[in-house]
Amino acid sequence: MEAGFVFDNTRMLSSSTDLGADLISVANAHGTSGKVYIGTVGEDYIVTSEDYEPSYVYNFGARTSVTSDGGLTYVLETGKNYLSGISSTVGNKPFEAGIYTVSDAVIGGDTLSAVMGSSSVPLKAGMAMRSGGNVSLGSLDNGNVVCNGTYGTISFLVVPGDIPSGEQAPDKVDLTPMLKAYQTLLDKLYWTSVSANNSASAVWSIYDRADAKDYGVTTLMASNVYDSVVLSEGMNEILTLSAMQQLATYYDANDDIKDLQIGLYGEGMDAPFVRGSILDEYGNTVYGDVIFTPFFQSDSVTLERGIDYAVDQNCLVAIWTDGRELSSWYSDAMRTDGYETLFVEDGYTFQITQLGVCDGSGMHSEPKVDFKVTKVDYIAPGKANLTDDPDADSAGKNVLKIVCIVAGAILAVLGFVRRSPVLAIGGIGLMVFGVFFADPVWNRIARMVRF
Repeated sequence: MEAGFVFDNTRMLSSSTDLGADLISVANAHGTSGKVYIGTVGEDYIVTSEDYEPSYVYNFGARTSVTSDGGLTYVLETGKNYLSGISSTVGNKPFEAGIYTVSDAVIGGDTLSAVMGSSSVPLKAGMAMRSGGNVSLGSLDNGNVVCNGTYGTISFLVVPGDIPSGEQAPDKVDLTPMLKAYQTLLDKLYWTSVSANNSASAVWSIYDRADAKDYGVTTLMASNVYDSVVLSEGMNEILTLSAMQQLATYYDANDDIKDLQIGLYGEGMDAPFVRGSILDEYGNTVYGDVIFTPFFQSDSVTLERGIDYAVDQNCLVAIWTDGRELSSWYSDAMRTDGYETLFVEDGYTFQITQLGVCDGSGMHSEPKVDFKVTKVDYIAPGKANLTDDPDADSAGKNVLKIVCIVAGAILAVLGFVRRSPVLAIGGIGLMVFGVFFADPVWNRIARMVRF
């Protein structure tokens, strides 16, 4: 029996166990030079089988080298290079994740990410196919697969050693849709990064020109994302400045909205309130005995009654009214006649005399109140399955793998019992598919559904 890959009519088959493939991101800098980010995956993040070693770079050409923006140069031999096994040419330093310049070479790997700018190398979805000691690259180019300079389709094929008369050999499996799905993922990651960068850069430019920062100024004030295009930094600036102008003009022209008579509590919500004084970094009283709510943006904070809190982060404070018993203020419909806002910086102090939480049953005095800041958790590469997946992705993937392996084993046994080579070889092929290809095929299906 032989198994392997087929590019159009060119077969890359082998009867040995040296067979496999890596789905990779490809940076093609043949005849030119450009930059790409090459990352690493620490040992603590490896959550698959023990023999899996991540963080590798294929070099699909002659011996070459990549140089980081920090001046470190690493040599990449032809074939697969594990980053844990290479050192810099000067200083013998272990490989460091970062932005690297690639010159007149085609490389690919599992931790490559696209960078922004005219000097970047676009990433393409690719597959490094190993068969009989040979490695070939198939990658997407404008939606088409290119391998060894020609265009076609990539398939996986199992060829039985003996096919009885009247029987048909298993059909090859087209792998092109998997590459297209992976390319969709790479494109979405890139343009999400570009959009976020342009938005942040627009706000920074506004701050820089005004020589002042303001927590209320953000590109979220304006609609700056389309499904079909990504706006540039300049366009984001225009939208943000326009939103600022419109809001300022509207606020100045409508006196009614300046008298803030709004409800501060919504059904099913817990609203926190503080009674006390606010001192600046020099100990001067900015507000004495008022009711206020701080909105912390960086770190979670616990405030305690009778204990001064030294502010160590920037935050917005809403001053609701002059100081009074919180229960009395609640009984008076929580009027906000003295509403003002204050931006508090590192070094301010809250002198707390009373804390309260308002819910559906009234205002409750509390000895302490937690102000928990919700943050986005960064999931390092390889850690995606540290949290159990309750949906159909994990379950469906496991079911597909088990069905293929069990069905393959049954067919193989029946083939040996009935002396049918087709059944035996087909069963073995099905088991091989379940072990090596069930996961990527299921992931491809899931990505196509999501995107």
